[in-house]
Order: sequence, then structure tokens, then C-alpha cells
Amino acid sequence: LIRAEGIWAGCIASVERELESMWDEAHRTGELSSEQRVRLFTANAAANEHAVAIINDMCAITGTAAMHRAHPLSRCRRDSQSLQGHISTNGSAIEKAAKIRLGLLDADRLV
Repeated sequence: LIRAEGIWAGCIASVERELESMWDEAHRTGELSSEQRVRLFTANAAANEHAVAIINDMCAITGTAAMHRAHPLSRCRRDSQSLQGHISTNGSAIEKAAKIRLGLLDADRLV
């Protein structure tokens, strides 16, 4: 449980740092660079992946109780698995962000 809490706290800190950096850049220059967009996307994608793993770990800790449809972890697990496939953080979005970071694709406002 402590490990999971630490991972989640790290994810929150990473996303918050990039949001602060994004705000500073937008305030300073009036726009966002593709590098900043990709950094925020990267933090969000990592937080999403870790959230799914943490919920799965919590379900493993609680055992079969989490399998009951009305159990809060059961709902969290279904929601987190749905989020994995969401267009904002799915494999295609990750591939697009990686290509932008590597200079193989032009910057895109959707990343």
C-alpha cells in the first residue's frame, strides 16, 4: 500500500510540475511549445498507466471482495481499464507523442 501511495504521489507531482511549467510558458510567451505539450502528455500517460496498475494491485490485496460489482474497487477497475483505451492516452496517442518528440512528426495541438 505504501509503494502504491508513493507511486501515485509521484504521478501527481509530475503532472502538477508540467501544468505549472505549461502555465509559466503560456504566460511568458503567449503560446505552448510542442516540447511542453509532449512533456505534459508524457506525465499524463504515465499517471494513467500507473493508476491502472495501482488499482489492480489494490484489487489483488483485497482479493475476491473487489470482484463484487458494487465494490468501489470493482468500479475503479472498470473505469481505469476504460481510460486505458481513451483517445487521449491510448497507444496511438503515445506513438504520436513519441514521433513528435523524436522530430519525426510535426507538432500537433492535440498532443
